[in-house]
Amino acid sequence: MNKEYMKKWREKNKEHIKKWRKKHYKKHKDYIKQHKKEYRASPEGKKQMRDYRVKHYKEHKKQLALHSRQIYIKNAEKIKAKLRKKYANDEKYRIEKQAHNKLHYALKTGKVKMKFNCEVCGSKKDLNCHHSDYSKPLVFQTLCSQCHHNIHRENNYLEDL
Repeated sequence: MNKEYMKKWREKNKEHIKKWRKKHYKKHKDYIKQHKKEYRASPEGKKQMRDYRVKHYKEHKKQLALHSRQIYIKNAEKIKAKLRKKYANDEKYRIEKQAHNKLHYALKTGKVKMKFNCEVCGSKKDLNCHHSDYSKPLVFQTLCSQCHHNIHRENNYLEDL
C-alpha cells in the first residue's frame, strides 16, 4: 500500500478510526497509562516533553500570558492572601524582599548604577540584578534574564542535594 492511498483511506474513515481508538483505549487503559508514565520518566521522554512545551509556549506566548493575567485578575485577592500567609513568618523571604527594596530605591535615586550588559554573556537585553548575598543589598551582579535564571536553577539544584 502506498502513502497516498492510506492518507485517503484515513480521511474517508475518520469516524471508524475514532471509534476504534476509543475502544482500544478502554480495553488497554492500564497498560497505556503505565507505558506513558514510564516513557515520560525516561530521558528521551523528558526531552520530548520539554521540546513540546517550549514549542507550544513559543507558538502561544501571547494567549498564555493573557490567560494567566485573566486568572490572576479574577483571583487576585485570594492569591495575595495566600502569599501573605505563606511568607508572613518566613525570615529568609523578608530579608530577600528588604534587599530588593533597598536596591530598587538606590537605583531609583542614583546611588548605584546597573551595568549596560550582562556580566556573564555580554547581552544587552532583559537585564536583571542578582544578589549573591542578601545581607549586602547594594552588592549585585547585572545579568540577562537567561543567565539569571541559570544561576538560580544551579543554586536550587545545589540546595536540593
